[in-house]
Amino acid sequence: MKFIFAFFMEQKPEVKDLPFYCGRSGLVVVGNPHKDVYRVRVPSKFEEVFRDRNETLHAQLVERLKDPDELARATAEEQGLLKEGRLQQLKSRLYLSLLFGDFPYIEAMGYYDFRKVLEARGIFGIVRRSNERDASEKEIRVTRIFFANSTYVNLDDVNRIVLPSQYKRKAGIEDRVVFVANNDRMEIWNPKKLEQALLEAQS
Repeated sequence: MKFIFAFFMEQKPEVKDLPFYCGRSGLVVVGNPHKDVYRVRVPSKFEEVFRDRNETLHAQLVERLKDPDELARATAEEQGLLKEGRLQQLKSRLYLSLLFGDFPYIEAMGYYDFRKVLEARGIFGIVRRSNERDASEKEIRVTRIFFANSTYVNLDDVNRIVLPSQYKRKAGIEDRVVFVANNDRMEIWNPKKLEQALLEAQS
């Protein structure tokens, strides 16, 4: 079952008297001399599922990291945050990936689900071998492409995320976005491109 939510994004010239303004849709546009940064509110249905799922997966990771072998295999960031008692910061993190093709869109998933993708695709192993100068050129190209099209954002206290301008541009997002729930991830689309993709899939 897919749930679709649309929010209009309002553009406005640089705001000089206030650091930002909030549109009726919940979108915040922050003006600066170089570019506009777009923040869009995640629908409550998505936010509730995201936080509940991350709470469960976070507890599982904490339990796993009690094992010295698992801790040794953890990322440097996880080890650092665990040592500083700030591992819970990962619970509000969303990873954005650009999906290309005839109808490009942005895919978003929680940190822990993204971590599973890294493990399943062997990315963690390649990164470790790369750090040890033991990865092949082909493996390095795989990780380069993977990480070049991925970034992370944090869900703030009022359930907003930043849409990086280059992701917005490459996904063809203009005046509004559509959120689509898809299993353990969330898709962010230009509404027209989503409609075209659905029509093509049905033809």
